[in-house]
Amino acid sequence: MKYTKFALILLFVLALPLAASAGGWALTSFDEMPTEFAAGEAYDLSYTILQHGKTPVDVGKSAVLVTDSEGTVTEFVATATDEVGRYDVQVTFPESGTFSWQVSQGPFREHDLGSIDVAAAPAGVATAPTSMLLPIAFALVIGLLAVQIFALIRRRPQSVRAD
Repeated sequence: MKYTKFALILLFVLALPLAASAGGWALTSFDEMPTEFAAGEAYDLSYTILQHGKTPVDVGKSAVLVTDSEGTVTEFVATATDEVGRYDVQVTFPESGTFSWQVSQGPFREHDLGSIDVAAAPAGVATAPTSMLLPIAFALVIGLLAVQIFALIRRRPQSVRAD
């Protein structure tokens, strides 16, 4: 009797995750995709998440996940629109090269979009991450302040002592 209860509980515990995931799949369908991507360019993309490939479904948080050749993942969080299952996202590839990318679909498994080749940035487009620009700007401001303080000290009138 004890073994029967234990077996039933074990069966229930093992079957519950399987039942919850049965039929639980979705895919992502993008509206229009650019024919090519360039580093440093921002791309506004729209997509629909379709449960079982047919029915639009809201999944809460969704994002485009971009993985570079070293395995570093960059997440571009999407914004849900007023339409069921529709999302807008802005994606910028930081550098040229081959990236893999996927869409996170809430409770569903990520939708793999394969790999994408990103061309070098067009002439005149800076690809330096903003995280590098902030320290440079800060150093320039400090340097300019130091020059101004030095100039003020040198121009300060000297008091003359009368003997």
